[in-house]
Amino acid sequence: MEKYNSKHEGYSMILENVDDANSDLNVIVENLGNLWYAIKTEDETSDYAEIIEKYALTGAAALNLVAETAHNFQESFEPKEKKMKLNPFDNSIEEVKKIMKNAAGMGIDK
Repeated sequence: MEKYNSKHEGYSMILENVDDANSDLNVIVENLGNLWYAIKTEDETSDYAEIIEKYALTGAAALNLVAETAHNFQESFEPKEKKMKLNPFDNSIEEVKKIMKNAAGMGIDK
């Protein structure tokens, strides 16, 4: 896990990865429009589909990095007692009951 020296550094790392993911998404949206135009004009479509596939994969990797850097930010600065464990098996029975009660109160199915 990468620890950040400051919240500013952590923020900039998250932002950089969000920018990368957004750039990939912009290319996907542009080529999706091009794909639709090619379909309507009965033109060749495979190049657009190939570009969409490529940028969807790189965008997914960039979003994975967003999640990782956000996690590292939390690990660097958030007090451990405030963090909810994502895996219910890491929680005590009382914590799991509390999580389930809160989820039920928010309309989230068990």
